[in-house]
Amino acid sequence: MKYFAALVVLTLGLSACQTVVTEGSGEAGPKETIGVFSGAVVGGTLANQAAQGSDNQALFTMAGLLAGAIIGGDIGASLDKLDRQMMRTTYQRTLETAPTNQAMTWSNPDSGNSGSVTATRTYYTETTVCREYTQEIMVGGTKQQGYGTACRMADGSWKIQG
Repeated sequence: MKYFAALVVLTLGLSACQTVVTEGSGEAGPKETIGVFSGAVVGGTLANQAAQGSDNQALFTMAGLLAGAIIGGDIGASLDKLDRQMMRTTYQRTLETAPTNQAMTWSNPDSGNSGSVTATRTYYTETTVCREYTQEIMVGGTKQQGYGTACRMADGSWKIQG
């Protein structure tokens, strides 16, 4: 799941403005629906790019669509607005200021969800600084892990590299 972290951040960004659904309705709510669709798009795109030139590119793309939809739906349905904000703040703080191999954590006592982000390597390109990182998210007692690379943009934001 090399691109799991990218999927998480993009899914959270797309679902951040959605309203919470009443529990027990049995229907997919707006957060979950946005998560499914955005996860499918991101998963399919990343899988397609990873399989570029392969004879099985279409198969990999479909598998990426399916995996992205499943992961995106779970994340969209499971993390509330405060969870997402805490996670975004932790990413920014980790990438901007954390020493290498020091985990930065977040925890929402209301939802019971938590996570950590650890910068594992810092390197410089001709134009910017980049950091590799790992992350863990505990949602409903289930640990999900991922890793990725992000580079600092001129405006100070961090862009996840695909």
